[in-house]
Amino acid sequence: MQFLFKSVLLVCVWLSSLLPSFSQALTVSERFVASTPCGSIFQSLLAMPPSAACDFIKWEIIFQRDAQTQAATDFQLRATYGVYQPNTNLFAGGGTPVTITGKWEITKGTKTNPNALVYRLLADQSDKMLSFVKMDDNLLHLLYGDKSLMIGTPSHSYTFNKTVR
Repeated sequence: MQFLFKSVLLVCVWLSSLLPSFSQALTVSERFVASTPCGSIFQSLLAMPPSAACDFIKWEIIFQRDAQTQAATDFQLRATYGVYQPNTNLFAGGGTPVTITGKWEITKGTKTNPNALVYRLLADQSDKMLSFVKMDDNLLHLLYGDKSLMIGTPSHSYTFNKTVR
């Protein structure tokens, strides 16, 4: 009886060690990062107060996909906005962090290319939406509401780069 109990306990411990890897196998993720200029277009999305001082935004977006079907599922967007710390690429005072989660989907069509792949993010907590055109497997570019490419500045673009965690 004691042998049976120890055997069952050993099997339970072994199965519990498999759970984290099993749950990770249910989804795969891609991570994209960028540093963009601020703009009024992001005030609503990032819930910035009208008086917020903002020179730039650092972004990280993690896109989740179903591991078996590769279908788009969830996203997590982490952004920090604020003003430059002099002589660095850092934020004065650390910046203001924001996290947005939701679902994303793949659609087609930009203002100039009806066949372009577009990643559309739909936030959980509001009706806010953000769209990117997939330039290639490693680059996404932000789109305006009319599906045209966002235009950057001499120091920042609206292109997101794929990175490895």
